[in-house]
Amino acid sequence: MTRALRGTVAVVAVAVAAWFIVLPADLPSVLPTDINGCFGLNSENDNQPIQNALVRLDQLLQSADMPEATMLTALIERCRPRDTLAHIAMGAGYNEVDQWPETARLLGRAITLAPDEVNVEFRLVHSNALWLTGRYDDSIKAGFAALDRAASTGELIAHAAAPLVLRLARLRHTDEARDLLSHTQLARAVARQGQEQQQQQHQALNWMWPAAEALVLDLEEGRVSEADEAYRIAAVRGGSGSALMDHARQPFAREVFRAREGRREKMTTTMDYTTAEQAERWMSTASDGDVSGGWAKVRDGTTTSGGGGSGGVCDLDRRSITNLSREEFIADYVQQGRPVVIDGLLDAWPARSAWTRGALERAIVGDTTVPVAHSRDVHREQQGVAASTGSETSTAMPLREYFTLMQQGGEKEDDGQQLYLFTKQARPLGANLSESADLTFGGLLGEEGMFSWDAGLREENVLSFVGAEGSSTAFHHHSAAFNALVFGRKRWFLLPPAALSGDARSGDWALDPVAAFADLPVRPLECEQAAGEIVFVPESWQHAVVNVDSVAAVGIAVEVGKWVGDAF
Repeated sequence: MTRALRGTVAVVAVAVAAWFIVLPADLPSVLPTDINGCFGLNSENDNQPIQNALVRLDQLLQSADMPEATMLTALIERCRPRDTLAHIAMGAGYNEVDQWPETARLLGRAITLAPDEVNVEFRLVHSNALWLTGRYDDSIKAGFAALDRAASTGELIAHAAAPLVLRLARLRHTDEARDLLSHTQLARAVARQGQEQQQQQHQALNWMWPAAEALVLDLEEGRVSEADEAYRIAAVRGGSGSALMDHARQPFAREVFRAREGRREKMTTTMDYTTAEQAERWMSTASDGDVSGGWAKVRDGTTTSGGGGSGGVCDLDRRSITNLSREEFIADYVQQGRPVVIDGLLDAWPARSAWTRGALERAIVGDTTVPVAHSRDVHREQQGVAASTGSETSTAMPLREYFTLMQQGGEKEDDGQQLYLFTKQARPLGANLSESADLTFGGLLGEEGMFSWDAGLREENVLSFVGAEGSSTAFHHHSAAFNALVFGRKRWFLLPPAALSGDARSGDWALDPVAAFADLPVRPLECEQAAGEIVFVPESWQHAVVNVDSVAAVGIAVEVGKWVGDAF
């Protein structure tokens, strides 16, 4: 990395003045005529342009009467869709998990077979695809290769440098990030000068450079105020297009990001109640004194008790709804970007009786089936990928059969993972969830319009979950969400938007989370959620969750969209 950086810096000052894009004079004619705009990559109506292009590319490679290297070279020269690929290269758009490994593979083949023909823009897409696949070191190497190419050709230097600085900072390679940042200031100035001529191409740079500066400053001792000012500029310029901009707007997220070691000693939390007090109160409000809802695991013919209060260290505030007004919730948690555990909102929910195992089984109509996923694939179910596309990651299972499996502890696979029902594709907890749950959460959401999703959109996208002990969801992120737990217990791990979660989709992280997350650049916040509590997760916060009680976890996750206000 250092050698590549030195080589890049040696030529960047000479080449930077001529960095603007130069289109090839002659497009190759070897491709079929029906390629037409690179398979629709420029189509505004195409929601998965890269994925569709890759399918078409494989078809062409199989049918074309020409060497693979020739086809790839021609494709790269013909396909220069700035409005889509440059957007992806800047890391400000797509989050389709399944498409990135294939994108990285094909572009890697193209670079190997025809390195001189792969332009800077496609090298940036390659680096970005590697990054989104969790191959961080490979992404950095590809990013330096793209910057080397940019410096030698005078093409897209600023575009190549900005994401590379951001990624170095997120990996906490502070010295390399700082050096690259200082050596590419001229490229940044040139980018600003060219905005009128190439507005679309430079839009991302408006926020990317101050965001890169902010992340670097955040890691340097005593430069918090400078970092906050850089974050403010980045957030104002960046709009709402990326998780990094959500990070920039959230003071608490920035605090967590900058403090890796000794964080718990430096942070203070507000605790309105103890876990023992919460467990006692939750049990006292149960209609029959049973807080398991019939979801307790049966071991050797004996039903386990479970259902106790959460234990261990909690890095989040624990607030009672009796002490938390809507105004305080917005000011202290939504605008600050601070996750929080809230108690007292679920006491009167009809779900406490409607979502017991007995009640749900009585409500099953015929052979109702639900899409059940392996724990390592639940993040795809949450995005609607597996169930809606018929992916092999989900299995249609009769709901009665799945409930039986829950009482037996879930169906464990060879790697120790379990099946997990966590979906919006079916309604295992009832067709009309608003009859069993208060989806306004005691008025904390306020008037319509305070968050970007209205009541209808929130209810349409509610995720229902039923999962046995050990089932889990790997790190993922989305808009702000309330996570209500009626039965069971969950252990949460949370990272601010700018932090890296690592490639935690292998399925085995939940067996030993401490070891799995030990090498992350930022330590996750941790907390256990007990039945009766709600966890509010701010927008773009990454979170991984494992069910840790012998009573199956039953509840809902409700996304509410983005907060329409601004922390700055």
